[in-house]
Amino acid sequence: MPHYVYIPLTEERRFLVFKMDPESGKLFLNQEIELSAQPWRLCMDPNQQYLYQQIRDKAYSGVASFRIDSATGGVTEIGEVELETDACHATTDRTGRFLLAAYLVWRSMKSACGRRGCSP
Repeated sequence: MPHYVYIPLTEERRFLVFKMDPESGKLFLNQEIELSAQPWRLCMDPNQQYLYQQIRDKAYSGVASFRIDSATGGVTEIGEVELETDACHATTDRTGRFLLAAYLVWRSMKSACGRRGCSP
């Protein structure tokens, strides 16, 4: 089974996809993804079908979502959504249906959105 590594490059506003040789650990560049803002944290759904890249700039915070090609490790952008502020952590629920974001804002809770819409 092939292994893939996803590396965000903050200052360059992109992230790289590498294929990793499981024997030697050597990395081979597979894909370069340009982003609309600086990449921050990223996460995948439990089935490794979707990748979520937090992005941010001076006055912008958002999440870009990508579909992962299981055969190549490459990604295709699905969309991007703006967030109210930077999340300190993001992950999916156990099913991969919802993307959850945690914030360091006292008494604040935000909606979770997934492939089937949003919940209040």
